Amino acid sequence: MNAADGAPGRITHQPVEYAMVLAIAGALNKSLAQILLDEVQAAVVARPQVVMQLAEVESADSAGLGALIRGLKLARDAGGDLILAQPSLPVAELIDQTGLDTVFRIFNDTTTAIQAIAPASNQWGTRSAA
Repeated sequence: MNAADGAPGRITHQPVEYAMVLAIAGALNKSLAQILLDEVQAAVVARPQVVMQLAEVESADSAGLGALIRGLKLARDAGGDLILAQPSLPVAELIDQTGLDTVFRIFNDTTTAIQAIAPASNQWGTRSAA
């Protein structure tokens, strides 16, 4: 399926304790790219750790992939990271074909992605002062 065939894209956001989960649905294409970058920019101000949930992305084009890459740079410039969770089959294939699987950390489920992006002190529970 190409980007022109996909449903209009939309983004929802869900803050968690130390990260922002941005869930994309529909087509991740040129029309959604700037909106996505605006969302990432706003997210990293408060929470530089971003999980991009991609399970409902029907299609993506080069502008959409470019927005993910620029979002990763925004997050890293803010001292955080942007990781991908649950890429749909079309997105997973595109990420693999373009070699972006060597650029992004990618997880099969959102819960694992959130745990992976947690600060070291939160990965195994809260540490107490001695």
